[in-house]
Amino acid sequence: MENVHERRGHRAERAAEWLDAKLLPVLGPPPLGPYGPEAPRTEAAVCPLCGSRIEEHGRQRDHGHAYLLCPYPARTQLQVE
Repeated sequence: MENVHERRGHRAERAAEWLDAKLLPVLGPPPLGPYGPEAPRTEAAVCPLCGSRIEEHGRQRDHGHAYLLCPYPARTQLQVE
């Protein structure tokens, strides 16, 4: 019984390789991902909540999570849906 499943697997693998060989010249290589160009990093990055520079914030790590501690009260509230 395993032989039948093995043959089907090999047949499917060969069919996929054949299809790739036929489509690659027409479509070209696949895109790397849905990612756009990386935004340039700025020295004066500001916090969206309190408006102060990120360098002024404290950092806390807890069980794989990282938290930024704002030095000033938030100007706006974070909307969570």
